[in-house]
Amino acid sequence: MIKGENTMKNISYNIQNIKEYNYSQSNCCNHTSSILIISNNDLYNLKVSIESIRKFTNNDYTEIIVIDNNSNEENQIWLNNQDDLIVLYNNEKLDYQNCYNKGLEVSKGDNIVLLDSGILATPRLLESLDEALYSDDNIGIVMPSLSDFESDSTIGKLEYANLYNHENKKMWDYCSKISTYCCMMKKDTFYKIKDIDSYLESDQVSNLFDIILCRNTIVFQIFDDKDKYTAEKSDENIINYQMINLISNSRNEKFNVLYIGSNIKETILYIKNIYRESKVYGVEINTNLANTHNRFTKVEDVNNLSLCYDNQFFDYVFIENAIEKTIYPKKLLEKLSTLLKPEGKLISVIANLMYVDVLYDLINGNFTYQDSGILNKENLRFYTVNEINNILSECNFSVISTYKTTNLFDNDTIEKAKTLTSLSAAHLIEQYITFDYIVVSQKNIDEEIKLKNLIYKCKDYIDYLFEKDNLNSYYEENLDEGFEYEKGDSKIIAYYLPQYHNDENNNIWWGRGATEWDNVTRALPQYLKHYQPRFPKDMGFYNLELKDNLKRQIELAKHGGIYGFAIYYYNLSNGLKVLRKPLDIILDDKDLDIPFCIYWGNHDWTKKYQSDNSEVLALQFRSCKEYKETIHDMQKYLKDDRYIKINGKKLIMIHCSLDVPNSNEVFNYWRDYCKENGLGEIYIMASKDVKSNDLNYYKLLGYDGVNEFNPNSEISKYNKINSEVEFIRDYYGYIFDAVDYVENKKYFDDEFRSIYKCIIPDWDNTPRKSNRGWIFKGASPKLYYKWLVDIMKYNKINPNIEDDIVFINAWNEWGEGAVLEPCSKYGYSYLNSTKKAIEDVRKSF
Repeated sequence: MIKGENTMKNISYNIQNIKEYNYSQSNCCNHTSSILIISNNDLYNLKVSIESIRKFTNNDYTEIIVIDNNSNEENQIWLNNQDDLIVLYNNEKLDYQNCYNKGLEVSKGDNIVLLDSGILATPRLLESLDEALYSDDNIGIVMPSLSDFESDSTIGKLEYANLYNHENKKMWDYCSKISTYCCMMKKDTFYKIKDIDSYLESDQVSNLFDIILCRNTIVFQIFDDKDKYTAEKSDENIINYQMINLISNSRNEKFNVLYIGSNIKETILYIKNIYRESKVYGVEINTNLANTHNRFTKVEDVNNLSLCYDNQFFDYVFIENAIEKTIYPKKLLEKLSTLLKPEGKLISVIANLMYVDVLYDLINGNFTYQDSGILNKENLRFYTVNEINNILSECNFSVISTYKTTNLFDNDTIEKAKTLTSLSAAHLIEQYITFDYIVVSQKNIDEEIKLKNLIYKCKDYIDYLFEKDNLNSYYEENLDEGFEYEKGDSKIIAYYLPQYHNDENNNIWWGRGATEWDNVTRALPQYLKHYQPRFPKDMGFYNLELKDNLKRQIELAKHGGIYGFAIYYYNLSNGLKVLRKPLDIILDDKDLDIPFCIYWGNHDWTKKYQSDNSEVLALQFRSCKEYKETIHDMQKYLKDDRYIKINGKKLIMIHCSLDVPNSNEVFNYWRDYCKENGLGEIYIMASKDVKSNDLNYYKLLGYDGVNEFNPNSEISKYNKINSEVEFIRDYYGYIFDAVDYVENKKYFDDEFRSIYKCIIPDWDNTPRKSNRGWIFKGASPKLYYKWLVDIMKYNKINPNIEDDIVFINAWNEWGEGAVLEPCSKYGYSYLNSTKKAIEDVRKSF
């Protein structure tokens, strides 16, 4: 009984929250909608769901139809008292299809919306779905995304949705299946489906219409029931991502793709989702799949392909395990050569006959055809890497590159391969452990054309060098001064690098007078329009031994809305205290008035700092005792009145958070020492490590909180786009898509919410790493502003962090291209963007 009373109170509270939520209907749908809800003795969910629909939909454009599926008396009494609902009652339980058919008979809307009673509607839900539904005549069904944002507060969920639900067509994905937790369809679509039950887990609907998952629009489960719904996912096991990633065009370019293979429907949808301007044509060579692929592909026998396309029409032709099934592979390749543009690419997946398991079966007399794999029953031909190269050459193709799918983790396979090399040659081991090859080839191009292309490339680069300073539309000449921090503003804390002054240890390790400026000035562009080198503006190549330079940095920071600095602190074995001068100058001079805290870079110092050389220059502490005693050195900084606090506790940040030995013992000692010596309480914050995404683990280690260290801790969320870049010379690092990360709001995808977010203005560490660095292409003050605004708004509704703090990486990491300070490329743009973001969010709250 008590549980029931608590549930009723919770429902009443949630309904009240929805009613009082500050939201005004700004836009109306272009089409009317009939929302169909089936009620099955779920009154608590139903009340909240319907209240959310009332709040976030326009009555003039929406009708709510509830099909009561023979529920209990309590359900029926409540429904009977709702004047704004159309309620249909079943005298016996019916399946979904019959329930929906009853609703369809009385519906008047242009659209049918199927909504589960366990779903909380959100701001702009119907407007967003309606926009997607009518964006293309081929689209028949659209769905929102089911959010995993965790909040005990209905208001928190609605605030998050109001922030997240934004217009972004780039976040519309093609799907092969539907789910009825929430979907909108045109009324004639529903008539054509006929039996919704049979379509829920199959991909048959996508043979009739395009299905779109609107990832820019989210809904929530009213109560946590994680097993009730399964988010829409494609069958990713049949998509060859390595193959698709060889497309080198940018995502906004228009180009044509032909894909030949078996079971290619999901692959084609994947290409369309990633490259939205592309046109994708498919040939399904499994004729048994004719009924399931006819909207996406032609279904043809691989030996009788019509391939009725214009000559030189395709930028890419993919052949996945199809050449093996042809009687005359040369005829197929010669035909494909005519369809490719002069610089188009043929990308082929071909099984390797020399794979060790095949050879072992042959040696042992077990060579038999199989239902799948290298010895597929449908295969007519078998290839080694040499034969692949020969046949491509005979058909006027040049191999550009070859990739291998290898089995390096199966010890049995490795041992078998080693045994075979003892009978042949050692270098053949790679062929023995390779399951198949992905071969990228192009039509042979005349040498004169190649030379002309090279000349044009050099000319473009020379033109760019002369014009690069005029190509930046984000440059701002002046700083908008006069910012005043107000209570309620987010605290923007920037990581601060002190490596811009003479240090006797650096003199020994790197040469007399070595500072970070050495790396900055040696930077070179790695591709056309790569903006390197970039130089400081306003302060020039400053020296942080000079108080006036620190004073100017603080002036710039305050004018730009920066609350404080998290200053890197280094304390190494053998008493080495590296790069302390700026921190000590600030400590000794109260006129340098900016909040600060320690960010302990507790790592070894190695030559890897600016190369791949891992030679150790100085060791970090290894013992628990040394880590404990670090607090004795920290205490002089902790005593300062300017020291940053979280809930009254002084903030100590630790970079290598998983490397502290016996961390609980160390931190307990620190806490006791601080209390006993009048320093007060401390708040120990871990930097999220790529080795652990489990927030609870950091808590178990004794940390009070966790901050991101973007981009390192978030690197898996960034798309690699090396293939989109034409490099000046060989490049061994990675190019990441900054635009995709921000526009698609991937910073909201954390496994846990109790983390202090970190954003980057840019990242490009080629000044340190040369052609082995990380470059975040497309970063700009505009993207930074959007990201910062989102995170500050997110903090306002996030109940899981103790203070409204946003970390920026960084104030002055010039060697890593992460800089808020004025620079030659952007002028004062990043500081002005920071200030504007704070003031704009201030107006919203």
